[in-house]
Amino acid sequence: MITCSVCGCLNDPSNAVCEECGSDLIDESELMAMYEEDDYEDDDDF
Repeated sequence: MITCSVCGCLNDPSNAVCEECGSDLIDESELMAMYEEDDYEDDDDF
């Protein structure tokens, strides 16, 4: 379960937003890592 950092509601790990308040459940560091991985994948095309 993922605890919302805004309201404290417990959410399923598959949820992208909190069921209670609608806040994003994805951690900003995870989001940045996803974008960095995409950048590296694009470099392999050259």
